[in-house]
Amino acid sequence: MLGIITVESVPNRTLPSRIALDWSAYCLKMSWSTSVSHYDIFHSCKYAEEKQLMGKNIWTFKCSIFDSTNNCLHILKLSYQHLSVHLKPCFLYFGTFEEDEAIPVQKLISLWVAEGFINKENHRSSEDVAHDYLMDLINRGLVLVAEERSNGGVNTCIIHDLLHDLCLRMAKEENFMGEIEKGYSNYKKAMSILDIQRLCFPRQFDPHVHSQLGCRVMDLSGPGRYPHFQSELDISGGIENMVQLRYLAVRRKLKLQLIEKLQRLEYLHVNIYGIVEIPEFVLNMKNLKHLHFKGGARFSESSHLRATADGSFQINNLQSISLLYIYNEMDAKVLGCASNLRRLKCKFKSQCPFQLPNQLESLNISFMRDSDPNFPLNLKKLTLLDFDLSWEKIRMIGRLPNLEVLKLRDGSFKEKQWDTEEGEFQKLKFFELNDVKIESYLYAERNPTSDDYPKLERLVLRYCQCLDKIPSSLGYISTLQKIEVYGCTESIEKSAVEIQEEQQEMGNEELKVVITRDSKRINRA
Repeated sequence: MLGIITVESVPNRTLPSRIALDWSAYCLKMSWSTSVSHYDIFHSCKYAEEKQLMGKNIWTFKCSIFDSTNNCLHILKLSYQHLSVHLKPCFLYFGTFEEDEAIPVQKLISLWVAEGFINKENHRSSEDVAHDYLMDLINRGLVLVAEERSNGGVNTCIIHDLLHDLCLRMAKEENFMGEIEKGYSNYKKAMSILDIQRLCFPRQFDPHVHSQLGCRVMDLSGPGRYPHFQSELDISGGIENMVQLRYLAVRRKLKLQLIEKLQRLEYLHVNIYGIVEIPEFVLNMKNLKHLHFKGGARFSESSHLRATADGSFQINNLQSISLLYIYNEMDAKVLGCASNLRRLKCKFKSQCPFQLPNQLESLNISFMRDSDPNFPLNLKKLTLLDFDLSWEKIRMIGRLPNLEVLKLRDGSFKEKQWDTEEGEFQKLKFFELNDVKIESYLYAERNPTSDDYPKLERLVLRYCQCLDKIPSSLGYISTLQKIEVYGCTESIEKSAVEIQEEQQEMGNEELKVVITRDSKRINRA
């Protein structure tokens, strides 16, 4: 197991305290050591005095220790060879993305799973195991966090240019990735190849790949990346015979009837504008877990009839749907048949009180002005857009026992004041108010020692022009790490700074305040 060099892990050796000739000599000496990996040498740079070099610059610095890029790539190659067998294909897969591309983690994990890189573990989803693989690569310094999620996880990631070069070199050396150029001399693309069962199309797509019936991943979703496709006919020919497909993403209109034979399909992404009707057979595909429609989708009449006619209609494998238009209670009945649905992004189109699936963990709702849905008790993340909420509904949200992330955007409240009650939002870690119509926030002014928001870590206020200030008592939350203010009034900015200064006087140097005025960003670390 690879680790980081410390004084304890390298006995009888002294780590240099600054970058100088002794540091270079140390690295060169250690590069010949049989007891310490080359990966360890690179990670030991974190102990140098110049440790403030962060992100991509740290790799440029590390490689400057070794006289040339070739020497650096040689050392990095040895680091790659120390990776566990299950991590190697995951790392090489970064070569199928563009250099300097910020990669959405959710997409990356989906691709890894679809490609068959992830080992199965009892009682754990493949996505959870894949996430562990990614965090392992991040902890090793091979992958960098580009953007964090609101819950503290990783939203997008990136790798350094040198590591991207390494991926391409090793992929070619190990026959993991080949260059293909057929039919169109002006379009050259990279394609990852493990065996005849899997192909990946990350760049320019060549029509000849329709003959590759063993394809597991077909990603045709990038804007402007596939000039060959001009109509739905371009991607219809032969796609129904690609029965090994696990991941299909398109940005052109697709006749969903063509995928009925693709019973191994797990991920379907349709990135077009316009509402798509989901055929009943799609919901019955035994391996389909994730549906994403950029322009939105709706259930078919036949699905409505099946869901209401008898209790035998079950959607057993579907775990996420985005973006679903909900028109009436019939749509809610179909949703109720999805017993494993965990993530839902939806938009209400009419006033209809109904039950959402109890097992939902992530819920994103748009246009909740006349509708009155329940909020499942298992929710960990809730996003509401274009809403008009009564205070009773806020009370319901505050009592959700597992809620960790709450985002309220572009909405209003029946009342003009936000006033929580004792014991609400007990697990909330991230709270965002974005362009909401609220005049005052009365949190805990009645009692600075109140037990409200006991785990809050980040407070984000965006374009809250009606809000007068941030209550000073928020500063008493011991877990609060960061207050972010974007495009708000001067009084809000002032109150955020006052909270930070008060906390500093009490010895708390950890609370950070970020203020952004239009394009100008002010950090008060």
